Amino acid sequence: MKYEALQAISFHPGSLLRLTKAQQARTAGLVRPAEKKEGWFEVVSDIQIKRGEAFECDAEFPKGFVDAIEAKRPAKAVKNNSPAEAVAPEAVMSTASGETGAGEIF
Repeated sequence: MKYEALQAISFHPGSLLRLTKAQQARTAGLVRPAEKKEGWFEVVSDIQIKRGEAFECDAEFPKGFVDAIEAKRPAKAVKNNSPAEAVAPEAVMSTASGETGAGEIF
């Protein structure tokens, strides 16, 4: 599932993540390509996902993470008189609350 970090999150060895190109470059040597999941990486030494960054993880998060991450849903088409645009509900909520954008989305 795709997520946005609402605060810095640490991942420990053994975690499987799908990362952006920038995250892959920043964590080089701390992650390695996962053997059975193409495009995914296994954490081999502690890494941190920064606030506002998008990432993908299939693991179940502990309840304590409820304030640290936000699940991302696929964008939905908006019906109105102007040309249809895809707008994610989270983007509208983030803009209204004054939060910055998530950066690179998969």
